[in-house]
Amino acid sequence: MKSSSRLCTAGFTLIELLIVVAIIAILAAIAVPNFLEAQVRSKVSRVKADQRTIATAIETYTVDNNRPPIGYNEGVTLGCWDNKHKFEAYYRFTTPIAYITSIPLDPFSEKGRITNTDVNGPFYYNYNTFLTGNNKVKAKGYTWCMFSAGPSRIADAPWFTEMVNGSAPPTNVYDATNGTVSYGQIIRTNKGIFTGNND
Repeated sequence: MKSSSRLCTAGFTLIELLIVVAIIAILAAIAVPNFLEAQVRSKVSRVKADQRTIATAIETYTVDNNRPPIGYNEGVTLGCWDNKHKFEAYYRFTTPIAYITSIPLDPFSEKGRITNTDVNGPFYYNYNTFLTGNNKVKAKGYTWCMFSAGPSRIADAPWFTEMVNGSAPPTNVYDATNGTVSYGQIIRTNKGIFTGNND
């Protein structure tokens, strides 16, 4: 009789099981968003590292050729490629001299998850030069810039040139202080990370 009574009292009550399930649910609710935010932070770090690597390749190319590699829109203007093949701008980084061994892809520009882009094919960082472009931008000393779509995955106006020449406020620059997943592009230029109108 004593052994059977001990067996009956050894199990968990329904209340205890519900409490354990509730605790697990609370921990999951805390852990999952933190895990997703950590993924975004790691992608932002990767974008900045990739952009540093590409910037080194651009500057090395510039030393050898007295100008940076032709960018997306300048190449369209010069007839080097059409608007749907702008990513061919990156061919000059690897052929015939390999200034960079492989071109990294923008982790925030996965196919089907970026809006307002006309680049078909690989989703490289958007790289532009301004030697035949906006005179106000050139007057401030900018010759190239590149950007990632950023955590919002939206490549949209105002564009870099509009922000620099003062025709639009600098509202499209990613800043982690606005939240890890916030609006704005991650921008790098030959004059450093763009932070405003720079008048």
